[in-house]
Amino acid sequence: MKKRRVLIAVLMTILCLAIAVPAGATPPSEVHIEGETSLWGHPNWPLSPFVASGPAVDIGLICDTGYYEDVRLKFSGDSPNGWNVHLIRYFTCDDGSGEFFVNFQARVDYRKGSTWNWNVLSGTGAYEKLHGAGSGISLPLCGDNCAFDIFDGELHID
Repeated sequence: MKKRRVLIAVLMTILCLAIAVPAGATPPSEVHIEGETSLWGHPNWPLSPFVASGPAVDIGLICDTGYYEDVRLKFSGDSPNGWNVHLIRYFTCDDGSGEFFVNFQARVDYRKGSTWNWNVLSGTGAYEKLHGAGSGISLPLCGDNCAFDIFDGELHID
């Protein structure tokens, strides 16, 4: 009788694990994205080109080129050393495969530069089930008008 209970417990555990893992889920893959953020007065404003690379691009989780634009921007936490900014960026792929929205929580620090954390909010087309998160840094490119953004993180499809 004890062997039977153990066997049933093992089978139930296997069944629960099989149900808990979505059939279409992919393991996280690293992504690296570089883009030129166009700010006030820059010729490309409001569109900013991006180039993506890494395993997430290699296996087709996201496209390798496109552009992004800031669709929502909110400033807070103003101090003598900088401010906080919350923004949502809308990424559009050049190949027509879809778009995805990314949430950013950034700190602009006059002494240390700009850093942020990001996460994918939603997407369309091939990116409807895209998820992921990471961090980034913004480097001055042309004074106050533009910056070079570097995003690193992981993406997966659920």
